[in-house]
Parts: sequence; structure tokens; C-alpha cells
Amino acid sequence: MIVNQLRRNNSIAYAKEYQQELKELKKYMDGHSDLFEVWYDRDLLYDEAWQKQILGKIETCDGIVIMAAPEYLSREKKFVHEQEIPSILKRFQDDHLPVSCLMVKRVDVPILMNTLSF
Repeated sequence: MIVNQLRRNNSIAYAKEYQQELKELKKYMDGHSDLFEVWYDRDLLYDEAWQKQILGKIETCDGIVIMAAPEYLSREKKFVHEQEIPSILKRFQDDHLPVSCLMVKRVDVPILMNTLSF
């Protein structure tokens, strides 16, 4: 529930390998809880519905922070490449969804641009 209408409901997309960086970002954003409500998949049960829950949050959030790292952008992450990133890009294009890209680890710019072609 969003208490303040100015408070933004934000989602974080990240690679599981960067739990510590996620905790630091979440701590920062929690320090501004009057501005941000933050969601990420920590509390999801990984059953057949987890992908729908993530895509549902992308559909309803006010902004997304992508914690860019080679592990997140890896072609081996089929859900990220086939569903998550396309859903983020569609919201960006259709609804002008604010998307922030936080570089967690060095990513070659051509790979990043090809993957997140806004």
C-alpha cells in the first residue's frame, strides 16, 4: 500500500550474485522511505507463479532500477532476456517508465546497449 501519493513504487532488477550490493541499495532507498517504496523478488516463492509475479510488478511499478552486471545480462538467463527486459522496454516505450541503470560491475557498453536498447 502506498501511503503518500508522491511516494514512488520502484522495482529492482538484479543478478543473485550481487546480494550485498542489493542490500546496500535497498538500505539507501529505505532511508528515503518517504519517497520510495522498493520491491524486489526476495520474498517470492519460486514455484510456477514467480515469473508472473515479477512481470506483474514491472507492469505496476513507477520506476525500475536495473543493477547492470555481466551476470544479469548473461544470455544464459533466459527469463531475463525473453521476458523481463522486453517487459521493461515495453513499459519504457509505451508509458515512459523511468528506468535507471546502476553499474554494479563493468559491462562492455556494446553488450549493454544491445541488451537494453532504449
